[in-house]
Order: sequence, then structure tokens, then C-alpha cells
Amino acid sequence: MLFRSTRVVGWTVLGRVAAVAWLLHAAANAAIWYVSSHGNDALSGASWASAKRTVGAAVAGANQGDEIWVAAGTYTETIRNRVVTVGGVEVAVDVALYGGFAGGESSRHERDWETRHTVLDGGLNGAVLTIRSNAGQATRVDGFHVTNGTTGISVFGAAATIANNTIRGNRGPGIACHNYRILGVSPPNVEFAVITGNTIVDNAAGNGGGIAVTGGKEINILPSSAPLIAHNLIARNTASQNGGGIGCWGHASPIIANNRIIANSATLYETGYDGDASVGVWLVGGGGVFATQNDMGGQPIQFAISAPTIVNNLIAANGALIGGGIALVDYPFLPLVPPDKNPPPVVTNNTIAVNSGSGIFSGNNFPVLRNNLVAFNTWGLEEDQASLAAVSFNNICGNQVQGKTWNYKGGPD
Repeated sequence: MLFRSTRVVGWTVLGRVAAVAWLLHAAANAAIWYVSSHGNDALSGASWASAKRTVGAAVAGANQGDEIWVAAGTYTETIRNRVVTVGGVEVAVDVALYGGFAGGESSRHERDWETRHTVLDGGLNGAVLTIRSNAGQATRVDGFHVTNGTTGISVFGAAATIANNTIRGNRGPGIACHNYRILGVSPPNVEFAVITGNTIVDNAAGNGGGIAVTGGKEINILPSSAPLIAHNLIARNTASQNGGGIGCWGHASPIIANNRIIANSATLYETGYDGDASVGVWLVGGGGVFATQNDMGGQPIQFAISAPTIVNNLIAANGALIGGGIALVDYPFLPLVPPDKNPPPVVTNNTIAVNSGSGIFSGNNFPVLRNNLVAFNTWGLEEDQASLAAVSFNNICGNQVQGKTWNYKGGPD
């Protein structure tokens, strides 16, 4: 079931009006809350002198449109966004969290998150930050070091903005993004998460080491989940199964643009794999990027669209058994289905180089591969017998196995 979204979709008119009125009133009275490692949660949080000690205490008191300024220091806690009930409707309170302050600033522009590290440490006690219940892009996490969680940041049935953070050393995905914000069903009115300007490194998960994007079967009549993942460094993350850097499952079609996706890996070797057989549950693919119509358990999601747009990225030095750079699997072309219900993945204008494994693997899929440089990988372009890749205007060169040039494997050379 989509987390809490059924209540949002099923709002009564009176409940919706009451919720909107409450949010507008709260936003008109927006305030700044202050948090310091030298603060005290018994204080008001209304100034640096009366700062609270924990981020969670400030979140619990904040209203729609408020900002929370957090001074440099380490905060060992797990944080969940505030959710209130208005007119019988659960409403996420959109609050912006900002790190990187010294502790005396009067303007947000005076902060420096690159030198004043504001560390949120989950103590391996769950996700460090959880954002849920239809929160919108005005819910913002900006300028933090997020570490030591079972997930770094979990965006569940919401559309938060995650910007300018270092997300490192989590024992689960750096960011897990499931479904999105739903404002209306007929016609669809939805909002997606924005993940930009982050450094996402050294996280280790079963699936989706750096970022895991999932779209469940409960939203397959609505648009495919399409968070914007742009201008991030995604490096040295590992997945024991699929998607070392970024993994996409089910009804998920993120826009992956202008990132550096470097030195990620999908590491577990599954014996008995036959490259011409069904890719199966445990493909172990996509050292850099992985996408499939299946759920994480390997079961197909009917009517799901798995069509990421992968554009203008550097995808280099990643590794996996299948698709060291990119693996696109188990999303077949359906000739009787309208094109807007079965669009292809698009991979264009990328540099895909020096990956261990094929630069791009297409298995039971029909991607558009255009204007890419695919060079110095183990193989260049690898396709299984069910692939219908549309390949044009790429430079596929210098891919070698034991000194033998192998730019194409399973497709025309």
C-alpha cells in the first residue's frame, strides 16, 4: 500500500479545504528555528542564544514554511518530518532544514556547509532522516553530513528536495526514494523528489548503494516515479545485488542528468548465470546504473514503466558482473501498447568509460542509445537475445577483453 497516500487521495472536500487553510495560515507566519550542539531542548529555539539541542525537537515544533538552522557539530539522532491531522486529514508540514552554520549568523547566506560540518549520525538506529506523508519539494534537507544510518535519507510517498549534502557511510542506500507526492488522481497531479548537488559516497546496501528509486504497483495507473537526480557525485557505493551507484525498480523512470557516477559496484557473484538465459532475480548488474520493471524481489510489476532518462553523465570505473556501467533489464517492448504507456529508456550524451563489465548491458529491453562515448570498458555494448536496442551515433571504441577488441557482445559488430 502506498504509505499514507490513500488518505491523501481520498480527502473529503471539507478536509482538503481545512488542510489547505491551515497550511496557508501557518506559512504566512513562518519562523526560523535554531539548533546548536550546545543548546537545550527546553529552550524556545527562537534564537541562537536559546537554541534547541536536537534537530528532532525543532522539527516537532515547526510549522509550514518554517526554516531550521543547525550549527556545526554532531547530532546523533534519527529524524522524521512532522505530520499533523487537520480536518481528519494527515498533512505533512513542509519545513526546510539547513546546516553549515557557525552559530551566530543572521542570514542563511552566511553559512558554509563545506567547512562547517553539520553531522546527522543515525547510530545505526534506522534511517537518519525519514520524509513521508505527501511532503512536497518545500521540505528541504540542505547542507548536512548524513551518516551511520540503515538508510541515509528515506523519501517515502513524498517529494522532498535533497541538496548540497554529503551522504556517506550508511549501511543501506544513501537515499531511498519510494513513490512520490500525489495531489490528485483524475487528472493526475503529482510532484517528484529533487536530488541535486550532493556527494553520495561509501554507502553499502543490498540494492541501490548510492540511490535506490522504487515505484510500487499501487501507483501503476499514475505516472512513473520520476525524481530528478542531477549534478551529484555518486562514488564508491556498493550493492551486494544490483545498482551500485543508482538502482531503479518497478514503476520508476528517474531523470539522471549531469552526474559523476564513479567507482561504484554490484559485487555478489551468482554462479550458474547464462548470459542468454532470463536475467532472473539476482542479476548482479549495473555497477553505475541499474533499471528494471521488476520489484526488488524480482517479480514483474504489471503496467510498470521502467524508462529512466540517463543524459550527460560521466559513468566511469564502475563494476558489475553484468553492465559494469549501465544495466537495463526486464522491461520488454509491447507492440500493442500505446507508446506513452511503454516508452523506452533513453541513454544519451554520456561518457561511459573504463568500467569493469560491459559499458551498457541491455537484456529483454528496448533502450534508445544515442550520442554516447562508450570506451575502454571490458565490453562496449552487450545485448541478450531479447534486446531491441535502438543504437545510433555512438562512439563505441577501445573496449577489450584480454587484448581482444570487443566493442559489441551479442549484437551486431
